[in-house]
Amino acid sequence: MDTEKSFEELAKDPKGIIYHHEKKEGYDFIILKGPASLCAYFVINKDHPLANHNENLLPVSCHGGFTYSGTGVQGMNVKDKWIYGWDYSHAGDFSFYDLDYPREWRSNDKKWTVKQIIADAWEAQIDFENLLRLAEEIWNKKEK
Repeated sequence: MDTEKSFEELAKDPKGIIYHHEKKEGYDFIILKGPASLCAYFVINKDHPLANHNENLLPVSCHGGFTYSGTGVQGMNVKDKWIYGWDYSHAGDFSFYDLDYPREWRSNDKKWTVKQIIADAWEAQIDFENLLRLAEEIWNKKEK
């Protein structure tokens, strides 16, 4: 997993390549190449009480907010998993498409790298870990 590639180098890679995969307690944190930008994902078991919810309802501070929830993402073998994710192609972000259609006014937009996303996502990971634990506590009380 190459975290040192430049934005321009990442843009040349095919969609779906996983650049970073970190196993955490209760979830996996993955960064992969999407069609327009790098994307970050939390992957949990499909039977977890936090699975199968509207991503817009989750109080997690991630770049631009969650933009995906579901069961399938190109590049990931996630049988029996639920995925929450976000991308790095919002206003103020340079997208891979912008390399093909350069615009002077976009010259100051951020060209995210894997290393920068790992650093950026620390707060989202803490929020998500707390939310996982809360969902488990609520579920366990309900089961009693």
